[in-house]
Amino acid sequence: WLLSAHEELAESVRDILDEMPHAQVLFEILLERTHKLETSKEVMELKNTLFSKIQLLQGRVQSVEKALDLHTKHFVYIFYNVITDEYRIGKADNVDRRQKQMHTVEQDIKRYMTIATRNAREALLLERYLQAYFHEKRTQGDWYKFDAEDLKMLALFALLHETV
Repeated sequence: WLLSAHEELAESVRDILDEMPHAQVLFEILLERTHKLETSKEVMELKNTLFSKIQLLQGRVQSVEKALDLHTKHFVYIFYNVITDEYRIGKADNVDRRQKQMHTVEQDIKRYMTIATRNAREALLLERYLQAYFHEKRTQGDWYKFDAEDLKMLALFALLHETV
């Protein structure tokens, strides 16, 4: 529709050109302005399309972030078993709930240390790093036998993590 209206307008202007010599300049100005308007309309349509796609992608990113729990604090915890004198390295989004779960299995579990992280991925990476660092101290599963130097090192890890 716009194209046919544009063509009709151009034909009308051509008819006038035959009658007025200076109308050639006006015709070219009119064509240029009409072309700019069409281009502007095309640009606006393209911008609207791109904006819609960006919104769609942002929605998908938010869904993925929510699925990965990227904006919720998580924690790396160190629990202490009073009876076995062992420490457990783990991660959780709710340390209190995790400690209660552990109490159902082993009654003498105390929280020794908690390190806050920005998200689940960071907690996983820190947990794995600590487990790898102390791998020679592992007794069974996620339980470790730490001496005083190891506990100092854990405190240093926690301090360094808080300052990052």
